[in-house]
Amino acid sequence: MKRKMSLLLAFALLMSLIPVGVYAESAAYASSSIKKNGNSLFLIDPKITHPKDYKKIVGFELSFKRLEKGNLGGVMPISALMVARGNHGGKDFKFDMNGGFPQYVGSAKELVTFTDTNLGDMFFANASQLTFNGESVTAKFKGTKALFTNSTNVLTASGVFGSFQMTNVTWILGNPKETYSDKDESYKPVETKRYNDIPTVENGTKYNYVDIEVPTKGEGPFPVVMWIHGGGWTTLSRKSAFVSNTMNYLVSKGYAVVYAEYTLSQDMGQDVIQGSFPQDIYDLKAAVRFLRANAKKYNLDTNYIVSMGESAGGHLSTLLGTTNRNPNYEDLSMGNAGYSSDVQAMVSYFGPTNTNGLFAYALLGSKNIGNTELIKTASPYYQITADAPPLFLAHGEDDQTVPAMQSHVMESKARKLIGDENVTSRYFAHGPHASKSVFDAKPVMEAVEAFITKHHNDLKNPSPTESKPNFTSEYSNGAYISGLERGMFKPEESISRAEMATILTRVVGSKADITNELRFEDVAPGYWAAEAIAKVSALGIMSGYPDGTFKPEQPVTRGEMAALLLWLNPSTATPGDGFTDTAFNWYDWAINSAQGAGYIHGYPDGTFHPKQELTRAEAVVLLNQVLSRKPLNGQSQSTWTDVPNSYWAAGDIAAASMSLNRITKNE
Repeated sequence: MKRKMSLLLAFALLMSLIPVGVYAESAAYASSSIKKNGNSLFLIDPKITHPKDYKKIVGFELSFKRLEKGNLGGVMPISALMVARGNHGGKDFKFDMNGGFPQYVGSAKELVTFTDTNLGDMFFANASQLTFNGESVTAKFKGTKALFTNSTNVLTASGVFGSFQMTNVTWILGNPKETYSDKDESYKPVETKRYNDIPTVENGTKYNYVDIEVPTKGEGPFPVVMWIHGGGWTTLSRKSAFVSNTMNYLVSKGYAVVYAEYTLSQDMGQDVIQGSFPQDIYDLKAAVRFLRANAKKYNLDTNYIVSMGESAGGHLSTLLGTTNRNPNYEDLSMGNAGYSSDVQAMVSYFGPTNTNGLFAYALLGSKNIGNTELIKTASPYYQITADAPPLFLAHGEDDQTVPAMQSHVMESKARKLIGDENVTSRYFAHGPHASKSVFDAKPVMEAVEAFITKHHNDLKNPSPTESKPNFTSEYSNGAYISGLERGMFKPEESISRAEMATILTRVVGSKADITNELRFEDVAPGYWAAEAIAKVSALGIMSGYPDGTFKPEQPVTRGEMAALLLWLNPSTATPGDGFTDTAFNWYDWAINSAQGAGYIHGYPDGTFHPKQELTRAEAVVLLNQVLSRKPLNGQSQSTWTDVPNSYWAAGDIAAASMSLNRITKNE
């Protein structure tokens, strides 16, 4: 977790383009179009230079200079200039810092924010990263909509972090067909009643508190969404939420939102971390029991409680749901023992599902980093059963803090256990960890609300019992490998990501009949494996890289293969102890889990070589193992000219080269 902040990538603001004209104010300097309206606050009027055609303006270039650096809490350097449509005062650009995390709550609707931090997506809805070096810089924004109307005919720029001096503006004209809305188009806010700082445990700690917000419109009682904050299990509080707009949206849809606190891990100094688990889950289950015991007082419908969280909170949200009715995860002495702590649905934004490696360090404490039993106990991936409630997952494929594969393998296992109809997921090719512009945007908030409402309705109007579809238990019976030129298999050559994608589509068979728009910059529509890559991407088996590429010709590594095996055959076994060279590897959690399941083995010296390229023969042996395909040893004639019967993997290669029906006949 210590490397969390340095690993996050900035998500650059992208705007669709149309043919435009650029008109510089050659004779109009800052004094004519730009008026200083307060401390680092500027009013920008396009009518000074474009009195007749200002309604055609779709963008601008601003030249400005940073005079003074800003900071966050006196610790984190950050400078940011926010631009909004309309005439606004300094108080209209307001941040709420109560949760230890800056949340924009200003009435000025952000158009774009120019900032020097690569964490801009966490703080702003439309961040564009720049480098401020003390000299004047030029920042550009252009879109397709008209920036100005009769009533909204100026811009306001505010130095929300740091101090700036505006020097010039250049307007970009186009032929816009529509304009920006002055209202929030995502939802219509409603009045609410908020109960703050409510203790959930008698004589509890500072972590046993909730805030409750209920809509005033409607009689209630209101079904509950319990929000669980992120922060790496070590920081922040219930007052913080990266997806704050989503919380407001859910209230507007008739849900009560409860913001819950939980015990945090403590840094004891000298690299010693005192873990928060299991007290954190005890706190949250005690909070759920408290809500049910006091439902009438706060007008809550606690027959339906959804746990929802981001990052570390996403982990705790899914752990809360996957341990329903498990007495080992709650401390009834904390009160309201006669009430259930079960939740009826769970939502996770980019949360870990396997608490191995660095996650174990932050959650379980430094002394438990190698405690595989405790890691399994704290991992939703290992705790989920067929009785788990419905699950919603949202994750960015380029997340550099919590790998998206954590959600992919959880989804695979959940679909197998609780059925397709109870699992919803949203993945984004460009979705950095905690990106507000991605995860707190209208498409995701609507998807989350639709998921919550659907399962609420299902609970109120249960359908006749049906057998749940099984997503991963039955795979194609056909042959899944083919050779290369002249009847050769080339077993010792490395297997590329494109070849693996092709093999996996054959393995999953009809499940691969999913269409998905190609979205990788290095996979052209005519590329030989383009369709297979699109399918494995849609299924979540394989994903791309943060730069938007798939790297189809890059070899698959042994560590990457461990994660693929878990997707194909999720494991409930206790994680292995790992290998001497896999600690803190990107795939360490998958390697340990696959080791515990018996899918993989290391070398005699205790190493695994996770970054080593996987050979075609090794890939076949591992796939056969998880697919329960037995080697066909002793064949009279080898299928491949370069695979003699004496070759160590000949039987596995033969089994992968035939359909199971043919194998049965041969037997």
